[in-house]
Amino acid sequence: MRLRHWMAGALLACALGAQAQELPPGVRLGMGLHELQSVLPSLERVRRPQRMGGGLVGGWQSSGAQLAGLSGTQTFFLAGGALRRVEFLADTQALADGGAAAFDSLLAWGRGRYGAERVSQDASSRYAAWSDADTDVYVRLLAPPRAGLQLVIGQRPPRDDSNL
Repeated sequence: MRLRHWMAGALLACALGAQAQELPPGVRLGMGLHELQSVLPSLERVRRPQRMGGGLVGGWQSSGAQLAGLSGTQTFFLAGGALRRVEFLADTQALADGGAAAFDSLLAWGRGRYGAERVSQDASSRYAAWSDADTDVYVRLLAPPRAGLQLVIGQRPPRDDSNL
């Protein structure tokens, strides 16, 4: 049954073209590891997990992920037993435009999904970010020598105003 849903989603994605997709089909922030593994059975353990503040551990990856016409790796970060962050990273070194078209596609997707972005641009990168009630999203295009495109979708920790 899951395979049929996945195939239907893949066909729909192909019909819509190389549009950005927020998360892989069936994946949602807050889900547990077992649920994530059942939705993405090809997940692989990361040899050296990335550790971040708030107890986030990027311990699982999916290679060959497709986003905005690029192939890359998705890393899944869990904290407290729940998925809190998903990071897509693709090497854009070999692309004639350095990934600019893919960045522009993700920028259009972000504007359509979240509205106006916060932007930044310097000699080494282009950056756009959005926030809504409980999610932070950013897309970054890195210039050579580290040429790459990164999309990060993360669940914002609940705010505790009781200590103010």
